[in-house]
Amino acid sequence: MNIVAVRPVHTQFIAAGTVVGVDAVAGTLTFAIHGGRDKARRGQLLTVPVTEATLIRRHDLSAGLGDLSAGDHVNVKGSQSGTSYVLAR
Repeated sequence: MNIVAVRPVHTQFIAAGTVVGVDAVAGTLTFAIHGGRDKARRGQLLTVPVTEATLIRRHDLSAGLGDLSAGDHVNVKGSQSGTSYVLAR
């Protein structure tokens, strides 16, 4: 019998939306999706982890998660594996 290991499929995730909340202590960003490749997600809220490796820019300058606030427009890019997301920028 052959056993085949199945690795999770990682797909690129791109979305745009409006920040609803920022939790700098937990390292999460919650935003309402308005655009992106997955039309089925539009109008939904998404909470994603933000790590030290995540590049955050505000007004073309380096920024931190704490520099974002509710109402800000965001464009996010990263990878998705199932229901888990990893933001690159």
